[in-house]
Parts: sequence; C-alpha cells; structure tokens
Amino acid sequence: MPTQAQNDRNLLAAARTGDVLIARVSLRDGANPNFVGSDHAALTYLKPTSPLQLAVEYARTEILEMLLAAGARVPEDARAQWHLSSAARHAGCPTLLLLLFRNGLRPTREDADWAEEHGHTAVKTYVLDQLGEYSITYDIDELLSLEVYKFYYKFAENVPGPYSPRDCMLFPEERVLRDVWEFECCTGSGFSTMLENQMFDVVERSYTAMQAIGESSALSATSELKSLFREHGIREKVDPHEEVYETLTDEIWEEIDGIDQKYFGGPNETDIWTNRTHLTLGMDYARQFIKILRKRKPKG
Repeated sequence: MPTQAQNDRNLLAAARTGDVLIARVSLRDGANPNFVGSDHAALTYLKPTSPLQLAVEYARTEILEMLLAAGARVPEDARAQWHLSSAARHAGCPTLLLLLFRNGLRPTREDADWAEEHGHTAVKTYVLDQLGEYSITYDIDELLSLEVYKFYYKFAENVPGPYSPRDCMLFPEERVLRDVWEFECCTGSGFSTMLENQMFDVVERSYTAMQAIGESSALSATSELKSLFREHGIREKVDPHEEVYETLTDEIWEEIDGIDQKYFGGPNETDIWTNRTHLTLGMDYARQFIKILRKRKPKG
C-alpha cells in the first residue's frame, strides 16, 4: 500500500500526464487533492504546484473534474487565480475555464476578450453575465432570416408606433425582439397567431432564436416545450381541418401543466427570470404558449 506521500506525488504526476486511472486510484487511496509539492517533470518544476494547477496547464479536463469532485479548492489568492485562468486560456480549452468558474474562479474582462477572440460563445456569455454586462452574439442578418421574423414582418404594417420592418433592421437584436413582443401585445396576432394556426415548425425556429440570444438557464421552459413538440410529434398541420390538439392525451396535458408550475407557478418566479428584455420576452412567450394550449384543451 503506497504511503500518503507517495499517493500525493502519484496524483501530482497523473495530473500532468493525464493518467486518469492513476489519478482515480490515488484519490481512492487517500491522496490529498489540495496537495502542494514539486513535480520536476512539469512546466512549473521551479516552484511548488498542485494537481489542480497541473490539470489546467496540461488541459486534463477529466482529471480536473475528478479533483474538484474530490474537494480540490480553487485558490482565493488573486495571483493564484490569475495563474489558473491564464493557464486555461493558454491551453485553449473553454471547458477548463467553465469548470473553474463554477468552482470559485472569478471571471475577468480578459477572459471575455479571449473567449470572443477565439469564438467561445458559452464562455463569453457566462463571463459577461457574471460581470453584469450584456452580450449579444447573434448576427442580425441571420436572426432576421428566421421564419418567426418573416412571419412578423408579414403583419408589421399594422403595428402602431414609429417602427417599420425597415426600421427594425437598423436596430440590434434586442430591438427586434422587443418589437415582436410589442406587436403581439398590440394586435393579438404574431406569436399567438402562429400557435392558434398550429404553425409548429415556425414556433420551433422561434425557440431557437431566443435560446441563441439568451443563452440562459432561465429559458429552459422554452426548451422543454420544444422537446414536448418533438416527443409527441406535434407539427405544423397539413390539412386545414385537422385538429391536432384533439389527439393530445391527459398525460401530455399533465406535462404541460408541470412545465407551467415549474417555471411560472412558484413563489420565486421573479428570482428565476432576470429583468433583461430578451429573457422577459422568453417568459412572456412561453406563458402565451401555455395560455393558448389551455384554451384549446379538450374538456371532459
């Protein structure tokens, strides 16, 4: 049986080499995930290092997950934090950064700039959200090409106010999204019209647009509703006289009611949804969707 010191050194070496089996066995046998020592084969051989630091420097994602699960602590010291984030960026691995952020590493503007430069949208969005900044990453031309906005523009000439479809194209995504929802509120058409006419393929694409812009767990409701569409084969109707809702079972309605309670029926609703326009739109849209389904729900 290896000694404590041997286990610690084995864990340190495994973090460098990426030997998942040795790392797992060492932790099982009592290796300290917060051990600090010297690994003469490592990049940091001139100074004491830890398994956590080596796992990040050598991009050993699986071992990093094991270390964090075993109780490895992300250091509080600012200089040590900088070394960790710098090492993760140098390794070019966004997964490393996200793991560290979720376990105590404080994100910085430098992390956001790196993520933007290298196209790591998830990291950029997470960092800017933690820094309290607003991020829009969806291309406006691509967004406006989605069916949901084409549908909107078909009716847009009836929208009261100064914004025409051409005006909307001059604004960023946030303006377009807000206009779509204002249009819905003013005219009673738009999204609810799509739902009432059972244009489910268009509805699914609108979910995609919202999720691409929001990139937040707060939009999970729309994702679950979309999954419900797919699971039960709910699609755009072919026959204009076809009534898709008549085929929905009590079990499906229970799922819909469950989503309603999960996201909109609890006392912490205002804590779940942020005040940003795109998230408010997502919440209102999902509520509207549930409202339409309930209106169509068969009685008896």
